[in-house]
Amino acid sequence: MDSILDTWRSRMERLGMGPKKKKCESFAIFEKNNARASFLIQDFTLARKAGRPQEIERALLQGAVVFSIGALDNFVHELILEIVPRFGGNGDALHEPLRNIARDDPALALRVALAPTPERRREELQAALDKWLESKSFHGVSAVVNGLKYCGVDLSEVGLPTNWRARVEHFTEMRHKIVHRGMRPSLTVENATECVDLMGRLAANINDEAVKKYHP
Repeated sequence: MDSILDTWRSRMERLGMGPKKKKCESFAIFEKNNARASFLIQDFTLARKAGRPQEIERALLQGAVVFSIGALDNFVHELILEIVPRFGGNGDALHEPLRNIARDDPALALRVALAPTPERRREELQAALDKWLESKSFHGVSAVVNGLKYCGVDLSEVGLPTNWRARVEHFTEMRHKIVHRGMRPSLTVENATECVDLMGRLAANINDEAVKKYHP
């Protein structure tokens, strides 16, 4: 497993996604999850037989897309939890969500006020924010951008292909068809690899912007 992970990391470095001087904890988790998506593609290659791909083989590529899209979704979720309780995030964007959280959990303000340490106050806010985020998803470009607004982080397009937005939407819709419709879209190794690489590049850019703002 370690050798496969090392191979994946080397590949990411060649794509300009190598080790960062500083990583958000949420990005480190994303890297592990997106690596697992890459493992599914490698499993497909190892299991590949001559002729038309069998259903179990195609499922590996479909699973890679589902896992990679899910990894980005979880990254945005965890990044919000990492930044907002500690640094405050974007107060304007958070105004309405915090009102909703306070309405649903009236005792939160008292628990925060009575918390014995700053760390305990952050934990109380983080738990309440996490519960609110459970009903949110960050699938697709608009949802990712909106999620980053809570953090006060802008989305950088540095190093992304010119059609990256359309491709993110394409793979997000594919994930939706697989998970919610039980469909089995046709995929090639190249398609699945493009998805995993694109999610990796996008997450790396987000991490860089977050590090630049909160961990200079």
